[in-house]
Amino acid sequence: MKKLFNKLLCVIIALSVSLSLVACGSKDGGRTSVGELVQEFGVRYDATDDSKPLMLVDKGVTKYKIVYPENINVAETMAMSELVIFLRESFGITFQTIPDNKASLDLNNYYISIGETSLIKSLDGTNDKVVRNYSELKETGFTIANRGNVVFICGAEYQGTITGTYAFLEKEINFEQFAIDEIYVDKLDSKAIYDFENYSYTPNVQYTVITGGPLKGKDKVNSFRQHLAYDSGSGTDAMTCVFGMGYGHTIPEVFKPTDPEYQKYYPDGLHFCLTNQGKEFDDPTGGFEFLANYVVNHIASRHQQGLVIPKIYELGMNDDVGKCSCESCKVYYREHIDSEAYLNLLNHIAKKIKAYCDENGVTRKIVVQGLMYNLFETPPTKYDEATGTYVPINENIYMHENAAARWTPISSCFSHAWNDPNCAHNSKTYIHKIEGWAALTDNLSLWSYGIYFQGAGGKMYFPDVGSIKGQADYFAEHPFIVARWETNLADKDGTFYELKDYLRGKLFYDNRYDFDALYNKFFENYYKAAAPAMKKYMDLTMANFNDISLRKGFGNCIDCWYNMFIYHDKGDWSYEVILALENVIKEAYALIEASDYDAETKAKLVDRVASDGLMYKHFLLSDFRTNYTKEELAIMDATYLAECEKAGVTNRAGVK
Repeated sequence: MKKLFNKLLCVIIALSVSLSLVACGSKDGGRTSVGELVQEFGVRYDATDDSKPLMLVDKGVTKYKIVYPENINVAETMAMSELVIFLRESFGITFQTIPDNKASLDLNNYYISIGETSLIKSLDGTNDKVVRNYSELKETGFTIANRGNVVFICGAEYQGTITGTYAFLEKEINFEQFAIDEIYVDKLDSKAIYDFENYSYTPNVQYTVITGGPLKGKDKVNSFRQHLAYDSGSGTDAMTCVFGMGYGHTIPEVFKPTDPEYQKYYPDGLHFCLTNQGKEFDDPTGGFEFLANYVVNHIASRHQQGLVIPKIYELGMNDDVGKCSCESCKVYYREHIDSEAYLNLLNHIAKKIKAYCDENGVTRKIVVQGLMYNLFETPPTKYDEATGTYVPINENIYMHENAAARWTPISSCFSHAWNDPNCAHNSKTYIHKIEGWAALTDNLSLWSYGIYFQGAGGKMYFPDVGSIKGQADYFAEHPFIVARWETNLADKDGTFYELKDYLRGKLFYDNRYDFDALYNKFFENYYKAAAPAMKKYMDLTMANFNDISLRKGFGNCIDCWYNMFIYHDKGDWSYEVILALENVIKEAYALIEASDYDAETKAKLVDRVASDGLMYKHFLLSDFRTNYTKEELAIMDATYLAECEKAGVTNRAGVK
């Protein structure tokens, strides 16, 4: 009875210590960790004394060491480094790291094992085995497990161990990155280890890719902290799911007009021919076979060097709406649609990839991906109303298991999710296109132009934040390998980009996060004292968008590509609206000045407010100057330059 009482007492003490993130969360915007979305973990008890909680840190002292594989890879190195950095940030102590050949296999020892160490391998075949079901975890899923006093963090493919490390940090010390320069961890003296037992999680989207790369070193690490990755186009960085031939439009990059065979591959002088390649497309001198060899040779080269092979090789078509007009194509396209011809190429290359991998022991699933936009956006499927399913338009249409489709809805509405019933543009048209592709393959990716182009080069806020939750819910039902977004995490001048990247990083990772809680939490932690004013700034902006939509009968639908400027006609952004926004920015500055933050933090907050406010204003003052009178422009220009000076920037957006 006494032992039971002591154990219960320890539970109470441990909960008061280890659940400090809950108390912190209640006063700090309702922080939610991945673990709490899935289950409430109990406290782990020390294997050497089951009456005591297993302590990660106890009164500023830790018994734990971080164990890494002797032959550590890049991903495991990054995971180990991040673990050391943020545990030190939280507890003020540096955890020792040791290679696994220096660690005992005794589970009573205090270890955090990162990746495929000898410790985790030693349990295979025993009752304590840590199951690593990588087929279910896919590319970036992870497992966190307790065995004795040892905590194991391991992941699928290449990036999963990194993902699992951030999940561990989120749970144990309430780690959160709102933007590159805004990170939060609980400041703790003591913390118990949670009883993860066997906790596995697979993100809804394997890679949320943000364009703007290539980034290396610290910038790349920062993007991973937000469950984002950068697309560098180098074909060598499997951690960020970079594509073997660049990020798109790459067939023209492979074939040069100066190549002796160019005319054969491009009979109309501009477009790669998808029909005149021989009956079975295996003519050794044909374009299909040339491209297949090009991809397979890249795979073979990296395999032979012992390097990680890219997950996806993308072969995008020409960046226009045209197609080959040779006589063969004219005949073919009388009875076939454009995307069917494209699939013939992808399937041909996919077969060659599969053959090479099978023959050479390459276990990683590698796919060749088509960029499905413009002529290729519509899949070669039709909707069968009787069965409620999508079926190929003829018996010859299929997608090989090593082929993938990157859907690029260049003209869909991005103010609404694809399946939002309030948006006829998407729910009656675009949802059928993506569902049609999903009927052909599980290897789906997305390339969204919704942010960059609708934001007119990143200079103006665009009201697509509300669609993020709907898209996240869709991705949970229809998992994507990659969701690639035209934005730039590293560009602080992008209006509200940090907010959008934060929301996507969280919700595409796990759609069970509460959107409103995340939205409010971002403002409170990113703008801090200025949060009330910046929320008002967003509300005023959205109110004007809604007013424009009501007057013009748009129904809040915005066609991404073809109607980029339908919300920017003369009079849409009046001097009165700009003046109201200007007053809110001034209010934000006043709130910062009146706060108790130190001078450095105040300067950072002023810069954040200026980044959002000034870029918006520049857009109107440069592209839409005719909207205003000379007197109004004189006032706005003078105020703009004064604000730049106050924010410590010189002509931030290039206004002369």
